[in-house]
Amino acid sequence: MEVKSNNNTVKSERLLATYEDLFHEHYSALVRYAITLLKNSDEAEDMVQQVFVNLWEKNQWQNAHTSIRSLLHTTVYNSCLNKIKQEQVKQNMWFIKQLKWLMKRPLQ
Repeated sequence: MEVKSNNNTVKSERLLATYEDLFHEHYSALVRYAITLLKNSDEAEDMVQQVFVNLWEKNQWQNAHTSIRSLLHTTVYNSCLNKIKQEQVKQNMWFIKQLKWLMKRPLQ
């Protein structure tokens, strides 16, 4: 059984090394891409880091049916669009609250 344990350890180390290589190879380009969508470098970096974390946790990068570059760009794009939509909903809710408040005020 110990051989199997060592084999699993070696396999895990290889997967981690491959994942780290993918991160270093694609991170900068993905951040630049996310900046063009989000217009905020801090949010873009956070978004790309979260995409890599999610890919690792869900193990999606190993089972990709397309190129890993395509998978990463598509995932960053969709994540950025979701973030933009969330921000728009927040802005709309604030605007609606302001309108309701104004409508409650008596006319002068």
